Amino acid sequence: MPVTQEGLIISGDYCGWQLIIYDDREGSTGGYYIYIKNNNQIFDYWFENKVYLENQLSEFNVKWSTL
Repeated sequence: MPVTQEGLIISGDYCGWQLIIYDDREGSTGGYYIYIKNNNQIFDYWFENKVYLENQLSEFNVKWSTL
């Protein structure tokens, strides 16, 4: 799966956590994944389409890095 975006959550409950978006539209799930991680904790979310992904992303304040 190609990484679409990476960033750092800069406020809220997950402040300081890394956020990574993977595009799996051409893969086995046909959607998008978000991984948020901090040290040895990792949470993942799957979204069927970009609209659902963007709705979830609006909940995070992220400083995006350039890939």
